[in-house]
Amino acid sequence: MNQLKLSKYVLVFKKINSRYEFNYSQRQLSEISGIDQGVISRFLNGHNDMASARFFNLIESMPKDFQKEYWTKVGIASSLWEDEEINWEAEIEKADKKTLARIFSALANKHSAA
Repeated sequence: MNQLKLSKYVLVFKKINSRYEFNYSQRQLSEISGIDQGVISRFLNGHNDMASARFFNLIESMPKDFQKEYWTKVGIASSLWEDEEINWEAEIEKADKKTLARIFSALANKHSAA
């Protein structure tokens, strides 16, 4: 994913994280995701290009309420949770296919490594 497209997703992440109910510190993000705190710091401050797979792994490691807010804001999927029915056809229609492919690839890579 090129830097410009990824920066859109990072901006949404930052906006959601700045809200009162979330507001995770870089240390907390590191603990939640397992990604080095320095990597997160540089990435969120715009000094390093984190691989898109790693970024989406960060999103997946966040608490479910954060994920739901995030995916709703980027307009990709608002129903990625076990307690809700998923209408994949409708979700695919809303999203850019290339973006979906990258997200699903990142999720597959994470789960295949586990």
